[in-house]
Amino acid sequence: MTRLWRGMKALLAAATFAFALAACGEVGAAPEAADYDPTEAGTVGHALCLLGFTGVPLGELPTGHHVVEVTLNGRKGTFVLDTGANATVLHSAFAGQFALSDRAIARGPAVGVGGSRSAVQVRIESFSIGAVPIRQRRIMTTDLSGLTTLLEPLAGRPIHGIVGQDVMKEHRAIVDVDGSVVHLIEADRDPAPVAAERCRKAATPEQRPPGEGRRPSGCNAPSPRRRPGPQGVKSAAPLTRRDAGLRRHDVLGGCRPSRA
Repeated sequence: MTRLWRGMKALLAAATFAFALAACGEVGAAPEAADYDPTEAGTVGHALCLLGFTGVPLGELPTGHHVVEVTLNGRKGTFVLDTGANATVLHSAFAGQFALSDRAIARGPAVGVGGSRSAVQVRIESFSIGAVPIRQRRIMTTDLSGLTTLLEPLAGRPIHGIVGQDVMKEHRAIVDVDGSVVHLIEADRDPAPVAAERCRKAATPEQRPPGEGRRPSGCNAPSPRRRPGPQGVKSAAPLTRRDAGLRRHDVLGGCRPSRA
């Protein structure tokens, strides 16, 4: 058993070393957010959109971690999406940058894949992930230097915190790992269906039904409006067949005569 354990440790160390070498080539390359189009019919994004979900594109790091843009107390930041964390946490080194109160309302452990450590809970004014307002008005702060030291060189930007299960559960999060999108429900109910128009592409002029958005002509055209004549005297536009009561657009009788 001891020999087997030593062999496993050696294998794990070799794999870690190989992974580190592979990741070195990506240092400083900021991840691009994934493309997201909920108006494309027949896709998961479109189906979830109809149920009231809003998709927020994620950036993927070489390590497989996903990062998302957030706004905390009106300040922009980058958080790691961590399904293994029980709480959303801000790295304590950035507490001043995000104007957090120094008054703790609670203390307790913050548990993640890296283990558990003491954390302080403080009040916040506002929080949103992408364009989705988050109802939570509290956040944990603790030292995340172990995480940030590892991921910041790969992200090419500061890592300010992590989004945990508290927010994901509250907003019914569905994470599309392959598509790098997290879907969140803004409304405080599940499901929260929305009008189909919200999840539909705007029609181009070529896609509009015949006659829609076009000026009416022929029999359906409105009669010319009167316009002011000289010295404020109103005069009628030149009479046509249509104005004379016939409302014909040609001599073949395309329209029925109209009566005054």
